[in-house]
Amino acid sequence: MKNLNLVALPHFVSVENLRNDEVEALIKRAEYFKKGGAVARLTSPVYVTNMFFEDSSRTHTSFEMAERKLGLTVIPFDPAHSSVNKGETLYDTSLVMNALGIDLEVIRHSQNEYYEDLINLKQHQKLNIGVINGLFVKSC
Repeated sequence: MKNLNLVALPHFVSVENLRNDEVEALIKRAEYFKKGGAVARLTSPVYVTNMFFEDSSRTHTSFEMAERKLGLTVIPFDPAHSSVNKGETLYDTSLVMNALGIDLEVIRHSQNEYYEDLINLKQHQKLNIGVINGLFVKSC
């Protein structure tokens, strides 16, 4: 694969936190994938869970389809049947996901900036999708 000025984003929670060169690198990488110039090759299993605390059929399905196309192992998460309903915090749920071996959490939540406490958990990555103070963050 040619040099795409790849950037490592430990947590992608807002485009406002990205530098111009990071945005440009993400766009170049997306264009390269779109043209079929790159194929994701995983050397070990990558486990992802989609933690949607808001109803969302199109976005949830789109992310799961993309994750499967990239070869990720999708671990189901249903907030209606989770310990959040018994008072467990999102922070605690994230800790449990880490202990279970989840590598990436895709989170959609109605609370603004819910991710502030979570990004300090260094164990695994988080991708925020949803409305944050009127800004809709989408995947590239």
